[in-house]
Amino acid sequence: MASDLLSPDQRADQLILNSYKELANRRNQAFKDYEGAKGPFNLDEVLVAKRAEAREQINPYYDETLSNYLTGVRRKIERSSADTSDLLAELDATTESFTGSTKLKLTESINKAREGFADVGLFESGARFRSEGLAEAETGQTLTDFGRRAELKRKGLTSGLSRTLEDVGLQSKQQERDIERGRFTDIETRTGQLAKEAGQQYATGLYQTLPPELQANTNFDILKQIGIYS
Repeated sequence: MASDLLSPDQRADQLILNSYKELANRRNQAFKDYEGAKGPFNLDEVLVAKRAEAREQINPYYDETLSNYLTGVRRKIERSSADTSDLLAELDATTESFTGSTKLKLTESINKAREGFADVGLFESGARFRSEGLAEAETGQTLTDFGRRAELKRKGLTSGLSRTLEDVGLQSKQQERDIERGRFTDIETRTGQLAKEAGQQYATGLYQTLPPELQANTNFDILKQIGIYS
């Protein structure tokens, strides 16, 4: 026989090789039997299921984080808009009050001047008309200057609000993107962890069905075989 032609060392090596092949065949058969009983470990299907599970675990945190952030954004927008509206209303009231009091002072000044001109018989004089014209022109200039300053202040308030809302909008979009990126990363990380745990449970079940002589250094190979480790 061919084995008779082998040296003792070669026969020992052949015996070890045959023993290894037998153990490998027994392990592979045990794996087939286990797959037949439990069903194959389909990593793609496991990932789909575990991703859904990961979303259930991760989404509440990110939903709350996003909701709290957007609530803060809405409050900031509402406060900024309300503050600007209050300042504009105050500006309108100040303008109306100043215009009214200035015109009233003009009227009082003209009436007093007319009384003076009447007392000296100059009611229909050119001096009276010139005096009233100068007073009206001066009052008109005062109101124009005040109105110009008020309009500049109005534009400053409205443009300031517009810039604030624009900045808040840009910051909000960036923050929302950051939150969603964090959500995606955490879900994918958790999905991988859950899939690995499922693979380890599947492998452990098989590992425990093997005879003791097949268990040594087998668990990691099983994980590689079902795709958990590359």
